[in-house]
Amino acid sequence: TMLQRFCCVRLAPRQLLQRGCSSFVTNNPFEQPKTFVEIQIPDQVGALVTALETFARHQVSITRIESRPSPDFRKTASFQVDFEGLPSTAANIDACIQELKMECLRVTFPGDRDVPWFPQNGRDLDKTKLTLDGSVELIAPDHPGFSDQEYIQRRNLLAEQAAEYRHGETLPKIEYTEAELAIWRTVLDKLEGLHQKHACAEYLRVRPLLEEHC
Repeated sequence: TMLQRFCCVRLAPRQLLQRGCSSFVTNNPFEQPKTFVEIQIPDQVGALVTALETFARHQVSITRIESRPSPDFRKTASFQVDFEGLPSTAANIDACIQELKMECLRVTFPGDRDVPWFPQNGRDLDKTKLTLDGSVELIAPDHPGFSDQEYIQRRNLLAEQAAEYRHGETLPKIEYTEAELAIWRTVLDKLEGLHQKHACAEYLRVRPLLEEHC
């Protein structure tokens, strides 16, 4: 069994929290720590553009923007913005925040949060080898193959091929043994009747395609 382990690491200095700034980080070494802020602006044409231009002027990269319910929705609009970097670590970020406070009706920081990294596209799956561990130790003692050295050796071989694969490459062809094929024939025969009885319509519709192409 392959287990995925997530670990949250709080990188924001304590003084940032005391100053009312919020940040969130992931355990992904490829990502920059981010700050998130809620801004309230007048509900009028061009107000959001004006606020976003503040980030551009200070070379601050926005990674997400989301509209939020406004307490005074007829006169104002609220948005939550995530951007790369942390306050007190770069002058451009501090200047951006100060200008936002002058441009917007209100600027608030909802509170510190930790976000576990997760893959957001196919290429990100190449990084999961940092968090996926297929070692023998992750097999529970009650697993049928726990003491089967032949099974463990075969399992590790398949895990190595999976770990070496990179997004966009041709999928490696696994040569299964006759014993393995016999096991899966037995499993498939048993599942056939169960699928017809319990599987959803979407699965039954694509099942022939799976058999044809896989």
